[in-house]
Amino acid sequence: MVVAPALAAGCGSVQTYSFQTAPAPDRLPELAFDEVRRGAYADHRDLLGPVQIELSHREIAEFPVILEQGHCYRLLAAAEERTSEIRLALLDEGFVERMAEEGRKGVATLYVCPERTENLLLNIDGVDSRLRVVVAVVQQPE
Repeated sequence: MVVAPALAAGCGSVQTYSFQTAPAPDRLPELAFDEVRRGAYADHRDLLGPVQIELSHREIAEFPVILEQGHCYRLLAAAEERTSEIRLALLDEGFVERMAEEGRKGVATLYVCPERTENLLLNIDGVDSRLRVVVAVVQQPE
């Protein structure tokens, strides 16, 4: 387990969002997200989102999430600009990174099946560019 690199290095700001209050996606970012959501994960149930965020250079967006034991989830982030790098990470309450993925073509996903119900932080990082990103959590069918 590693502490999130951007936080540990003090490189950038962190903005906290909520799936309940963040805005719904605009048309172009939503189309980019729908390619992913309606393709590989069409059979999954919407749980949180989709919502849209805008990441500034070197900014990290975080979403508090509660994931329940006995279910499996796919955490999705899709940038409007498909050539952008995007990093998705899941941290525990102690800010220890549990898992992460870097998507080099504007999409990052994480798959998690928690062994117990947990409060976690979903972090999205645009790495080195300004991005409009759509974020969601979907639940795998039982």
